[in-house]
Amino acid sequence: MKRVYLKTDFQERIIFSCTQWIKNNISSGRGGLLGIHGAPLSGKSIIINRIFRLNSIPLHSTALLDMTTHAMFYNPCQALLHSFRIPGDIASWPRTVVIPKFLENYLRLSPLRAVLIDDFHLFKQFSAKDKNSFNSFIVRVSSPPYNISFVVAGNLASRELQLYNWGQGKSKTIYFTSPLQTSDQVLYFANGIIQSRNWNNNLVLSEEMAADINKLTKGVLGEITKFLSLMYQEAIKQRALTGVDLVNVSSQRYRPPDV
Repeated sequence: MKRVYLKTDFQERIIFSCTQWIKNNISSGRGGLLGIHGAPLSGKSIIINRIFRLNSIPLHSTALLDMTTHAMFYNPCQALLHSFRIPGDIASWPRTVVIPKFLENYLRLSPLRAVLIDDFHLFKQFSAKDKNSFNSFIVRVSSPPYNISFVVAGNLASRELQLYNWGQGKSKTIYFTSPLQTSDQVLYFANGIIQSRNWNNNLVLSEEMAADINKLTKGVLGEITKFLSLMYQEAIKQRALTGVDLVNVSSQRYRPPDV
């Protein structure tokens, strides 16, 4: 299924702010740390991937790491090294906070200036040793002479980034994703999903239905998409019937978000 990006105001604001922050850091030769916090399915991954694909950031200057893939590697530092697209044997990465010479040379000479990390809350699942290595590495390379900018997105506790000793003399900002607030916003977003998936012939929303969906899903983007999928399935099953309340029928199969 083709993935379609549907703009929302809060996502566009965060994307713009993060992009400007990265570009300003690149032009001024600074590094730093920036976080994007949000509940599950609130659009954080969309934001990170959109930033990664923007043409306004210099080509090859950003790397993308999805923390859900870290289990493929010996430790999280190896996963980060892999995201840098460094050729060679990633198994040579040592379990130490010392930056290997080959990596030091790469960071000095490569165009890489920013690293985007998705699902960063998985950091807490690492062993104490891996946490220390990963944290020390990020703090080290965001400082001179490397000056790499890190944008991390995840379901982060309000004090979590501080626990990683980030922000001591560095640029540290946290943005918060937010759910849709009004039924009009939900109707606009939901209609975009319906059109992008060619569900138009079987699923038509009213403002009243959008208001009900907003209450059920609490305006969370991923939850709205999940609920629309249930509605579409019910519309196919019930299309021979008239007067079916699709929102009510679908809600019986839906598990509301705990946010």
